[in-house]
Amino acid sequence: MRTVTHQRVEFEQLTDSAPDHLSIASFGDAASGKTTLIHSMPEPIGVIALDRKTRPRLQTANRRDKKNIVIKEFIRHSKPLEVSNMDENGAKNYYTTHFNRIQDAAFSLAESKDIRSIAIDSATQLWEDCLFRHFGRAFRIMPRDRSAPNADMRELINACQGKHLLLTHQSSEVWRNDKPTGRYSWSGWSKLGYYCNLVVEHDYSEKDKEFSLTIRMCQDRPDMIGQVLTGETITFEVLAALIYPDGQW
Repeated sequence: MRTVTHQRVEFEQLTDSAPDHLSIASFGDAASGKTTLIHSMPEPIGVIALDRKTRPRLQTANRRDKKNIVIKEFIRHSKPLEVSNMDENGAKNYYTTHFNRIQDAAFSLAESKDIRSIAIDSATQLWEDCLFRHFGRAFRIMPRDRSAPNADMRELINACQGKHLLLTHQSSEVWRNDKPTGRYSWSGWSKLGYYCNLVVEHDYSEKDKEFSLTIRMCQDRPDMIGQVLTGETITFEVLAALIYPDGQW
């Protein structure tokens, strides 16, 4: 019979304190303020750009308020026509290499002592690349088949949560029973609510010429759901202080 030995495990006293880092998922239409929220994060900020608009919009924001930002882009496929014509196995192999490079970039930022905040713009594209990695360009994927891409996303997000993390998303209308509901949510990995402190929605009113941010999910402060920030109050610091007044941001 094999003898199993155990070691004593020490526990720590539970205290009432704010988290050291925040994980935020944001979503909204184009030009609704998502990239501007990235720019307001505690610096130095590491940005993984999967959208062609990320760099120019951060550059514009940086001209007004200089921040220490490093960026790595994963948007320029060397042979786009060849990629679009790949068969299933070719697409899987291509996107496996592509997604692995994104993972390496995220893990590098997570391990860097010089980085305080990480942003992925957009996580909608990240999820799509993850699905291409496992299924090629298949359009119909059953939920029961998504265990492997789900594991990839959990690993990447969990690795980055030692820093402040912001995952931006495109917005999509929620459908029920094959009908539009008039409500909107993020387009991408559906399980984000389990791994983020906050989910926020960005909007821009053409009529009022004003940006707004609405808290749609808050794990620790459900009483804050529906709270709205507008204009210059839409910053990481204001949002974090609203939810966790005792935090050191």
